[in-house]
Amino acid sequence: MKKIEIFFKKLFLRWILFSGKRKKSNTRIQLAKGDKVLCIRLNRIGDALVVTPFLHQLKLTTGCEITILADRHNHFVFRNNPDITNVIIYEKGTEGIGKLLKKINQMGYKAVFDLHDDVSVTVSYILKKLKVEYVAGLKEAIFNFLLILLINLIQGNFMLLRDV
Repeated sequence: MKKIEIFFKKLFLRWILFSGKRKKSNTRIQLAKGDKVLCIRLNRIGDALVVTPFLHQLKLTTGCEITILADRHNHFVFRNNPDITNVIIYEKGTEGIGKLLKKINQMGYKAVFDLHDDVSVTVSYILKKLKVEYVAGLKEAIFNFLLILLINLIQGNFMLLRDV
């Protein structure tokens, strides 16, 4: 039964990616103070913690309003973060995703960041249905760098990786 589920998930994902309207671009995302940004991270607690340095830097450099789309397993990680304006909790199911898409499209986000390090059927579907100017994701190499940096910070292994 699990193999059938995986087959249909992959088939649905291919349809989403094939029928998507968005084209890859090297355009620089222009954000200013007051712009609304949605960041999506639907995994567990550790995954949520890994992206908090990115969220802090995004807020620091742009001054934009950051909303997080999280799930019931990790939403509390973002609740008291001063860099985050709002947290939306993802509810599984077709009814939940319909309400979510309507709510997100009404809020007027300028950009959406997919902070996952792998391709997700759920997130791909959400991104396909959103009406925003910019959609961006992390390349796996960048995500792995952030994870290694976070582990070193936690363990107290501070070292200058490169002069900027």
